[in-house]
Amino acid sequence: MTLLRRLIPAVPWVPWLPVSGGIGGLAWAIRDLQPDFASRQLYLRGGLLLAALTISFAFDDPAAETTDSTPSPLRLRRSVRLLISLVPWATLVAVVVSAGAKNMDPVLLLSAPLNPEQLPVGRLLLEAATMASWGLATASVLASRWDDEPGKVASGALLIAYAAAWMIPEQGKPWANPADPRWQTALPWWWVALGAGVLVTVIFSWDTRKGGPPTPPLRRRGSQSAQGADTLATREPSGAEAAQG
Repeated sequence: MTLLRRLIPAVPWVPWLPVSGGIGGLAWAIRDLQPDFASRQLYLRGGLLLAALTISFAFDDPAAETTDSTPSPLRLRRSVRLLISLVPWATLVAVVVSAGAKNMDPVLLLSAPLNPEQLPVGRLLLEAATMASWGLATASVLASRWDDEPGKVASGALLIAYAAAWMIPEQGKPWANPADPRWQTALPWWWVALGAGVLVTVIFSWDTRKGGPPTPPLRRRGSQSAQGADTLATREPSGAEAAQG
């Protein structure tokens, strides 16, 4: 609980403010779209992308130089940060999905054929989780190696990856509408992408400190005594000692 109280104010909350406004505007627009509108999925995925861009800031820690020496493991601190950030992320995802469910029948099916009036909530949640995991994976790599505030770079990289995915030729594009045959064939790759994002995040959230525990004081004093004895034994004899010899 103490760690939780300390990390809640340390989590960057500012990025959530403009994103909340943007998602609110998208949700308002989605509610006015007809169920058969061809670009409806694009609006929904745009809202999920905004939520993923913001959760990429979850590992930003300007005070990392001081907090890295705390007894709490890095994986624990990042897990708490992630749990805190998942609250607004899940709220915004729920806003997007609930807006998309207006005048439609929400279903949790992932790959089964859908009729135009059904909203594939299960598939949208899978895509949302995958995008968020890739943002977090990028942030964890950057934070572990180069930058204590990786959110800006991680969110930018996620945005570039999202745009690049839309530029892939149609037969290989991961984004598909429920009526598209690729809706089912691309599903396994979404699970692979989600697993890869989670795995990278876990691996790079492990402690990377090197070296063993500090030497106990008694052991240090004993080592110093031994070093002093070695010095006395190996020093050159004085003039008196040479005369006696």
